[in-house]
Amino acid sequence: GGLINFGVSENGDHLFWLARGPPEDWMVVFWDRGLSEDECFEEFDCGMAEFLAGLADGSIIPRGHRREDLEPIGPIFQPYTDEPEG
Repeated sequence: GGLINFGVSENGDHLFWLARGPPEDWMVVFWDRGLSEDECFEEFDCGMAEFLAGLADGSIIPRGHRREDLEPIGPIFQPYTDEPEG
């Protein structure tokens, strides 16, 4: 078993499959480039689709992204509205 890279986030974090056992049992490993060497890898007991869905709906939050002081990177999309702010 080893790590097979399948994705990179907009922040430069990497997503891997932990290739151990049959492919349907492979777990996801998240590498957070902002964490120390001791804590930068985090395993998730799910497949890629479940992991990505969890990121999208907020049910999965990698360790380094749980900090409250994180600011979004890049512009934030705000839909158009005729109503004044405030």
